[in-house]
Amino acid sequence: MSKEELLEKIKKGLCFWCDEKFGPSHVCRNKQLHMLLMTEEDLFGFVDLQDNVVNQEEDLEEKR
Repeated sequence: MSKEELLEKIKKGLCFWCDEKFGPSHVCRNKQLHMLLMTEEDLFGFVDLQDNVVNQEEDLEEKR
């Protein structure tokens, strides 16, 4: 969504997601579920990255 579209929805008092009137009790009619799918390679890369960060923190503590 562009900045102009966002500002227009704010001016009109519309929900960013469903374009209905927005208010304190607003509930979108068409709810959506967003999922992040990862492969095993992504997962192992993430674990390796976290292990690397932990190892770097341990090295810093040892040097102090």
